[in-house]
Amino acid sequence: AGFLNQTEISRAYVAADCLVLPSDYRETWGLVVNEAMASGLPCIISDQCGCAEDLGSLGMNEVFSCGNISELRTRFLASQWKGISDYVRLSFLRSRQLSQR
Repeated sequence: AGFLNQTEISRAYVAADCLVLPSDYRETWGLVVNEAMASGLPCIISDQCGCAEDLGSLGMNEVFSCGNISELRTRFLASQWKGISDYVRLSFLRSRQLSQR
């Protein structure tokens, strides 16, 4: 989508069901993940994101091996992603708490 201003970013997060960040190089953290989680979105990220270890430990986000498209697909289609609206509501508080640390 290219550049989005703050208002457009907020609207994009509200319209989304989850964030997928398939980074293929080492990211120091991945600020977009914090923004998505603060909006209550579950995240699917590659293990190349600096926040991968912290997110994986929460049990409400998914981490996949960089470059493994099959694993990304499996994690995306996993049963926990069915009924994503319920999942978003249930994970909102935990996502927000972690993003504020």
